Amino acid sequence: MERRQLSITGQVQGVGFRPFVHQLAARLGVAGSIRNDGDGVGIDCRAAAEVLDRFERAIAEQAPPLARIEAFASRRIPLDPAAPD
Repeated sequence: MERRQLSITGQVQGVGFRPFVHQLAARLGVAGSIRNDGDGVGIDCRAAAEVLDRFERAIAEQAPPLARIEAFASRRIPLDPAAPD
């Protein structure tokens, strides 16, 4: 199990991006949360490393048509054993 924090900037608010990410996470078995921030969205996600790799690729390649990703940053963060799955 691995935990990552994703930061995605660009036109990703008001275009169906968060529901898309939620559905993708559910389909792949990724746990976590997504939130809007001043520049775009932040995603805190947990799953096996190979699942998170697929999750990241799918976000970039399958984003809703009106979304425009300008920057996509991913960093591994310590896994919190108290966090719900």
